[in-house]
Formats: sequence, C-alpha cells, structure tokens
Amino acid sequence: MVSVPRPLVEAYWLGYVASDRDRGPGLDLEQIPGTTPVNIVKIAFYNLYPANGLSMCYGMSAKHGWHYTATGIKALQARGIRVLASINGTPDPPVEWNDIPDPHAFAANAKALFIDNLGCDGIDIDNEGPEPPGKRFEEVVTELRSHLGPKGADKALLTYVTYQPDRDIPALRNIGDNFDWVSTMAYGDDTDGQRKLWQLYADVLGKENVLVGVASGSPGDPNVTDLRTVGQVAQWISDRGPGETGGMMLWNLSTGRPTLEYYATIRRYLRIWTPPAS
Repeated sequence: MVSVPRPLVEAYWLGYVASDRDRGPGLDLEQIPGTTPVNIVKIAFYNLYPANGLSMCYGMSAKHGWHYTATGIKALQARGIRVLASINGTPDPPVEWNDIPDPHAFAANAKALFIDNLGCDGIDIDNEGPEPPGKRFEEVVTELRSHLGPKGADKALLTYVTYQPDRDIPALRNIGDNFDWVSTMAYGDDTDGQRKLWQLYADVLGKENVLVGVASGSPGDPNVTDLRTVGQVAQWISDRGPGETGGMMLWNLSTGRPTLEYYATIRRYLRIWTPPAS
C-alpha cells in the first residue's frame, strides 16, 4: 500500500474560513510553506452535488475562488508540498456518498475538475454521513482509483479520513488498498485512545498506512486535541521508528496562533519526520 515515503504530516486548510492571519484565524495558501510546511495540504471542503456534479467549497469568499485556489496550489507545489481536494457530503440538498448514481461518471468528473483543471495532486474522501459506507461508495472509490491511475510516489493520491471503526472498517477491508493512506480523526481522545484507534485501522490497512489525526483550536473545545497529547503522540511515533506508523494529520491550518503552536509541537516531537524546506 505504501506509495509515498513515511512518516509524513498532512494538514487541512479551510477554504470557508477567511484568511486574516493578523487577527488570528485563517492563513493564505501561499503563506503555508513559510509558516507551517507539511507534506500534504488538503483543501476543505468541496461537496457532493446532485447528478454526479461537485460544488465549490460552501461559504467560500470571492477571494477563495477557483483562480485564487489554483494560484495557491502552484505556490505550494513549487515548495515541494502536494495538494489534495477534500470532498464530503452536502446537507442542502442532502447528498451522501451512497447516493451517487453513476460512480464511473462521478470519478471522471472529479478527475477532470480537481486534477486536470484545478491542478491538485489527488483527492481526499471525507465520508461522515449518517449511512455507513455501502456498495455504491465502494464502487465510487474503485472508480476514483482507476481514473487517478495506479499508486506510486509520483502519481495522483487518494486518501480517506475516519474515526468510526465499526462503521468504516468493514468497507475498508474491501477497498482499503485503493487508498494511499488513511487518517484517523478522533480529536478529543487522550494519548491512549489515539493509539488504540490507530491500532484498529493499522491491523487492517498496515501500520505504515495509517496517520494519527489531531486538531488545533481553543482549549476546552471537545473537538480539539490536548496539546500535551499531540506531543505524546508525536513522541510515540518517533519512538516506534520509521515505517512503524504513517505519521500525523493536523486539523487545521486555519485557527491562527493555535495552528502555529500545534504545528511547532508536532515538529518538535516528531523527530523522525523531515519537513519540506520552508
């Protein structure tokens, strides 16, 4: 399953959050290499849309339109950072992954839109809908992998994020090999919980193919990872050594000062990781 050297660090950039770093939240795409260089930046979110289409990020300002995003992607790629479009369902009208009527047409559309047109290096799937991944979702993933081409270090990437093992692992047993890697996102878990969740997925997908996801933000938020846990998880990954885990995922690059603090903690304790040149 490994197609990109491990460990790596990926992070989500929120296209629906205004970029105004001086006031705290937000970060322009072109600022990332100089402040929080990671291996992979995932742009969140693009949404499923009826009739096999895909919409732009909901809530995005005009500044974060197609041209702005394409320009930012090129700037990141010039600094050795790969960029993925992250797609999830949409609440209005409600469309989920099991609702896609034609997986082949959907995959062709996604490749044309995000790889050929926008210039991304791959696609990330965020499936958190009320229904567990079904046969149609599995068909969509298979078609996406086919349209993106075989896995390889220089090929288009296909990734998945998850935190519900009982819901997702049955499908991942069938289609997991289509993904370059999978990231967990049980952000409120303590260090022991993070490691146990990672192990559940690693047993199915391989230890080097699962990243541990943590979340930055204000202390006390139940969806934020305690900063001590971030350091302990990074230390644990380093102690295990190269090839023994996939690395870490950070949600997100759009919380202003907390983002920088969480990134600095990962960089300090994830000693076996070499960040891209800033």
